[in-house]
Amino acid sequence: MGILLTGNPAEATILCAPKVMRTRKFVAALAAGPLVVHTSFLDYCIKHDSPPPTASHALGNDRDTKERFGFHISKVIGRAKMNQRRLLRGWTIFCTEAVNGGFDTYKEIVSLNGGQCFLWKGRESVNVTKRKPLPDAGDESQNQGGEEEEDVLYLISGTGKNETVLWGKFRALAEKHDMRPRIVKPDWLLSCAMAQQVEWNEEYDLKG
Repeated sequence: MGILLTGNPAEATILCAPKVMRTRKFVAALAAGPLVVHTSFLDYCIKHDSPPPTASHALGNDRDTKERFGFHISKVIGRAKMNQRRLLRGWTIFCTEAVNGGFDTYKEIVSLNGGQCFLWKGRESVNVTKRKPLPDAGDESQNQGGEEEEDVLYLISGTGKNETVLWGKFRALAEKHDMRPRIVKPDWLLSCAMAQQVEWNEEYDLKG
């Protein structure tokens, strides 16, 4: 039949799930712009030993997905194909160790979208620079938030005491390099990766 099952999001060309989800593997796999289908697609393959017409098993273009996430999967996949795994190319994003979901989850999502994710332990000696338009930038630049994002430095964090104690040094790092610090909930990265588009909303901001 020519279909190989894999649990590695980096290898997936078909993403099969019972519904649109904000799980590590689902979100990470979207970066490649895969065909997104319901698990009924796999059931058909097993039963008939051949793949079915994909249209009848498409996932995520219904009203429920639009209401829950604010998008249709078909639009997301279109942007993912434009981005070519480069949505976060040129971005350096920091993440606390104790964040809900785990550092490795967000590192994988950032990496598969072309960026770099580093563990933040409060070391101000880290070198960061403002993002600049890359000379070989492609269509992904249309989905990266524009000039508004070029001088922003992100820290993905929770609100535990062992995380909030690191916020001051992160702000100092950003200011040292003439950047604006944004300390955000994991929802910011998950939303960007799921929409395949960088968008800012104050609801992601962690004050303190």
